Amino acid sequence: MLHRFKDLLKRFQRDERGAFLVLFGVLAIVLIATSGAVVDFTQIEQARTRAQNALDSAALGLQPHVFDTSPVRNEEWFVTQANLLLREQLGNPSVTSEVTGATVNVRDGQLILRARLTVPTNFVALVGVPNVSAGLTAEATRKRLNLEVAMVLDNSGSMLWYSRMTELIKAARLATDILFDYQATQPNVFMSVIPFTSFVNVGTDNRTASWMSQTGASSVSMQNFDNDDREDTPFTGIPAGSGRVNRWTLYDEFNNRPWTGCVDARVSPYDTTDEVPNNAVPDTMFQPVFAPDGPDMGVRWNNSPVPSYISDTGGTCTRVAPVWVETLRKSNCTTSGNWGWSTGDYYNNCNRTASLVSRTFKKVDGTNAATAPATKPADNSVDSYYNTGYCAYTYSSSGNNITRVETCTYDFSQREKLERYCKYKGTSFSGDGARADCPTTVLLPLTNNRDTIKTRIGDMKAEGATNIEQGSIWGFHALSPTEPLTQGKSYDEATSKILIIMTDGENNVNYTDYNAPYNPFGVTDYMAWGLRYNKRLLTEATTPKDSAANSTQVIAEVNRRTVAACTNAKARGIKIYTIGLSVPNQTTTDMLNACASPDEVINGQTVDYSQFTTDSTQLTAIFRKIAEQLSELRLAQ
Repeated sequence: MLHRFKDLLKRFQRDERGAFLVLFGVLAIVLIATSGAVVDFTQIEQARTRAQNALDSAALGLQPHVFDTSPVRNEEWFVTQANLLLREQLGNPSVTSEVTGATVNVRDGQLILRARLTVPTNFVALVGVPNVSAGLTAEATRKRLNLEVAMVLDNSGSMLWYSRMTELIKAARLATDILFDYQATQPNVFMSVIPFTSFVNVGTDNRTASWMSQTGASSVSMQNFDNDDREDTPFTGIPAGSGRVNRWTLYDEFNNRPWTGCVDARVSPYDTTDEVPNNAVPDTMFQPVFAPDGPDMGVRWNNSPVPSYISDTGGTCTRVAPVWVETLRKSNCTTSGNWGWSTGDYYNNCNRTASLVSRTFKKVDGTNAATAPATKPADNSVDSYYNTGYCAYTYSSSGNNITRVETCTYDFSQREKLERYCKYKGTSFSGDGARADCPTTVLLPLTNNRDTIKTRIGDMKAEGATNIEQGSIWGFHALSPTEPLTQGKSYDEATSKILIIMTDGENNVNYTDYNAPYNPFGVTDYMAWGLRYNKRLLTEATTPKDSAANSTQVIAEVNRRTVAACTNAKARGIKIYTIGLSVPNQTTTDMLNACASPDEVINGQTVDYSQFTTDSTQLTAIFRKIAEQLSELRLAQ
């Protein structure tokens, strides 16, 4: 067959009929171009696929810059950067590709790239088509979530040890930079700073806030105050019968120490919830811290059980403690004179069988003396009055009869000294006084100004005790859209709310075991829940000085409330990170673990919401890791 085909070709070559040759030449070109078009089309589609993939990759890579606030991030910048990426990934100098335009939609997080691809042809060029062009479009949309982060940071005195505060400030500032992508501001990133000690400072500009109690209507407003110098009678309020003590009035009557911005814990159960403050429900309102002045202990005791910052007899106080005089007469004594006295008998100078002629007892009131019980109080009583320890004795004799007169001045009890309302009027004092352990640094509500956040972090100082519960609940308030802080956005899928709680200690409420008469209050300092005998933490069935509950149980109750505050926050969709630095015991470790959100896998990475370290220099790594995780979370495909 091959031989016959060659023969035909020779015959065709010898054929001199030219018309067929011309016709065949034209047809050959068309046939070749048509057949080669398949090859060209395949090459064009391969180039177009590579170019589309390259353009898609460029769009995905450049899309996060949609949110950059830099003025250079305009559409021309996106076109330039996309061209570089496109040409690099194509890697074929014979194929011409050019990004011709970009559309940027910041609100929706959308980037659209438009490109033109030109591919040279090999076969269809024979019929006048040297290249083929195609338009390409790539779109990447990753809507940025609103990210709200409240950093609850321990400012207690132990943070001064081993440069802990220095390391914390450095770590928290770094986290801020990362979350803001080192920009001055971000439209969708908001952060709050909550420094805490025993309290949280909400700022003096909130004195007249609608969520702050202005009338003292709370059920605990009258605790630690009295106006009749008798602790065995009910307190009827100031003025008498009003049933209210307005702490603002007390602050206004100080000569030199205004309120510095701290508030008490709300009355349970509102101290662990984000219940909206409502004047119609007084216990939901916040009231300013007012630490009562501790009793002046005088010469009998060395130190007051709680800080004393003004005189118990100052202000407008006029009443004085009563005096009792007891007169005893005995007869049939063998000798006369001033002898020792023991158990109602004279030692060796009076017949032990001597008869008691008379025994009288009366209260002698001084000017404006306080009303006192009709019977003489027992020594060291903490329920009404107690003996100062200094009694005067006089003796007289007549024959075998001896008379002893004992005059004892009884002071007000520690509790009554502490509760005297009159001593606060027109008084000056130094130190913290009524303001107690209020941290210097004021909380910062949510803001998207990076420098403001970093400045507030830098203002923090190590001072005071540790109350993780109050820090936690105010972190919850900061993220909430309702009062007391209203900067938070609504709870929805478009907003990711994060609470970061960092501490280097345990809940330290400064409560002690009752030790009457030395400390009938069960506390060494005023705390967010008042004095221990106010029973705002533990409702103890017995009288305070006889309570079987110990300080460990009190701390356990504060830990329980801390976890309750965290649980309530997590129920609203708030993610909680906890960071423990040199945590002192397993109980606190367990509490921080219970507060934290459960571990989960996000974008293929395991997120551990509780972190612990004994080295303050590791805080930077911990905060960096959390910030980087959050940066990923705020972008949703």
